[in-house]
This record gives sequence, C-alpha cells and structure tokens, in this order.
Amino acid sequence: MSIKVKIFINENTTIWDNFINCSNNGTLFHYRSFLNYHENIQFEDHSLLFYKDDKLIAVLPAAIKEGCFISHPGVSFASFIYQDKLSFVDSNDIVVQFLHYVAQLDYKHIRITLSPSCYSHVESDYIEFCLHSNGFKYQKIELSNIVELGESFEDLYNTYKSSSRQAHRKAKRSKISVKQSDNFDEFYDILRNNLALRHNVSPTHTLSELKKLKKLFPEKINLFSAELDGEIIAGVVNFICNQNTVLAFYISHKPNFQKLRPLNIIFSNIFQWAIDNRYKYYDFGLFTVNGEPNLSLARFKESFGATGTFRKTMILDQ
Repeated sequence: MSIKVKIFINENTTIWDNFINCSNNGTLFHYRSFLNYHENIQFEDHSLLFYKDDKLIAVLPAAIKEGCFISHPGVSFASFIYQDKLSFVDSNDIVVQFLHYVAQLDYKHIRITLSPSCYSHVESDYIEFCLHSNGFKYQKIELSNIVELGESFEDLYNTYKSSSRQAHRKAKRSKISVKQSDNFDEFYDILRNNLALRHNVSPTHTLSELKKLKKLFPEKINLFSAELDGEIIAGVVNFICNQNTVLAFYISHKPNFQKLRPLNIIFSNIFQWAIDNRYKYYDFGLFTVNGEPNLSLARFKESFGATGTFRKTMILDQ
C-alpha cells in the first residue's frame, strides 16, 4: 500500500511525541513542546505524518516561511524522523509522496536540513539518497565536531592532545570548581556579552526562552558552570538530544579568566558525566559558518579528541 501523508494537528500531539520516543533518530528538538515554545513566531507550522497501512512510520517537523516549504526553522535540524531499519522502498515512497503533497500545495522551493548521523541509533543514508535521486541538491554542508565518548573517561582523556591535558591540569591547580547549576541568569549575561563583543550577535534564545525550555525539559537541559571564589567564570549549556548524543548548545567564558582554562575542566567534567550516563557522542556544535571553517575553534575542539561530522542542507526548486 502506498504511503499516506497527513498534516499535523494538535490532536496528534501524543501520537507524535510517542513516535519520537521510539524512533531511530528523533531528538529533544522534535517533541511538540520544543517545536512550539517560540515567543516570536515568524513561520507557519506545517509538520507532516507518514502512514503505511495505518501505521505511522515517519514524521517531518516542517513549516511554511516566506512562501517556501522548509524543515522546521525553530530547531537546529529537522529532517524526516523515522522508525528503526526503515526499508529503502519505504524511504523512497515517503520522499515521493512528500514531493507529491508539496506540489499540490504549489510551493516551488523546499529546504531540508538533515540530522547528523550521530543522532541515529542505526545509521542509514536511505532518506538522503532518495532525496538526492528525486532531484534535491546540496545547498550547503557545515561541519560539526563530535567526540566519541567510549567506555571510560580515562580512555578518552588519553586521546586529548597534550595542550588540552596541560590546560586541564592548569585549571585544577587554579582551584576552579565545576558543578551543575541552575544559575542561568548569570551565565546568560556572560554569553550575551561575549557574543556581542566577539561576533556582534545575540544568543539564539532569549533568556526567558531558555528558562522556558529548561522548565519544559528539566532532565534534558543542563548547565555546567566553572566557579572561582563563588563567581561563575565559564559555562556550557547542554541539550541532551537523545540516548545517543549530547549537544553543547552554548559555550561561553569571561575573557579575563581565559588564561585559567575553565572550559577545559568543564568539558572534562561533562565527558565524565556523559560516559557515566552511557551517552555515545558529544556534539560540540558547528565550527563552520556558510562552509567557512573557524580554524582556532576546530583546533580547540580537536584537542579533546573530536572529529568532524556533516550537517547537510538540501534544496529542491520544483
């Protein structure tokens, strides 16, 4: 039987979230409460569900923005979320029926940002192949740094470059303490000032949005802070995306404390926590912007043993 496409409605929320829970590549970003948290919405949600023989086998968080059909703009990546071991035939049928559905709505431009492979329990390139074989082209390819966490922190620590191990020891001698904290206000001031000073941009989330997400997902978002004499001097906000992968969403420090290397000791503590909780990968986030690499950022992340993984965006003009 052919694939049937249905538009998401609020009555489908429980069905949607239950599917994300048991899917191959669903993440924190794809739950309906995450997709709906935005304060200043500038798009129309148009998420889709794909059924085969009345069984839900895939969903697509998506929206209409500026006359284009795009994967949901409120999250880092939002391609097709599917069940484990989706067959090639079903993958192709999903893509074909999706294109037929969008064509009926008369949207000429489609843009999909694929989920990186580290977020899948079972790796599969079927959907990407089927998008490509049905006319999609690569609009851009960005690179993110990921760390394969392994079985023990000691083994991971041995993959650090000497510069990172030295920085870790320096931070410990400085009597910096690292802990999980709920002091998002103080960290956000550091983050906002840093981004304004270095890049003349604002954080992706407002402080109220970040607090709202923390309240919605108290076990899925955490802040690791480095403190010296009771003052937060650096921090990392992690999004626990699924049982595979933890994503560093915000990384920031006070510039006048950089010489103490607080981020190095924070990341070591995060890795220990992640390994203890049996996560497989730590995603440091992108180090490229529009395909242009930030070499110093890449070197810093590579000093922890990180390697590169793609974050791809594909487009189709019908």
